[in-house]
Amino acid sequence: VESCHARMDNITLMEVAYIKRSLIIASREIEALNKSFHELSSQNSSDQRYVVA
Repeated sequence: VESCHARMDNITLMEVAYIKRSLIIASREIEALNKSFHELSSQNSSDQRYVVA
């Protein structure tokens, strides 16, 4: 796992260029996971109301 330890007020353009691709990929993966979670939640919402006693 790579990490960047730069202070937020002292980030260089090289550091931004280095982490930009990783941030974009991570953001897309989080978005896909969030979408899947909401789809599964909406599918299971009708099932859950019958399980609750």
